[in-house]
Amino acid sequence: MTMDVEECCPVGEYFGVKGIGEGIVFSCAEHPGLRFKSKGEKHCVSQVKKLNPIDTELMNSINEFVESAVSENRLQQGISYFTENLIDIDVKNIGQFLGWMVKDVLKEEGDTIALNNLDEKRVKSAIVAKARVWFLNYLVR
Repeated sequence: MTMDVEECCPVGEYFGVKGIGEGIVFSCAEHPGLRFKSKGEKHCVSQVKKLNPIDTELMNSINEFVESAVSENRLQQGISYFTENLIDIDVKNIGQFLGWMVKDVLKEEGDTIALNNLDEKRVKSAIVAKARVWFLNYLVR
């Protein structure tokens, strides 16, 4: 699909203009806040020739861990922390919420992370990704 769009932009074509398209933005149906953009080589800003292989087993382990550790109760606990410390529950404080979440999970679940040889940097990224979507959805309730 990306290569087809790069070859001829369907939006431009609709308006009678032929030309290359920049890419496609994909959104997750279940979590509309999760998006990514795919671009063809003509719009690539990186000169990466070979991608590193992904250890799918490790990624699945990290995702399973985060699903368990970043529970609804822990996320609500973060809101309680904000309330108790008179911190506005506002998008401008999302960084503070995410920082609290990462710190709390690492403090409470650090032994599990170590025992399962999970990459802490990737675990942190996965915690942030899940907590960010949850926090933004919490704000619009």
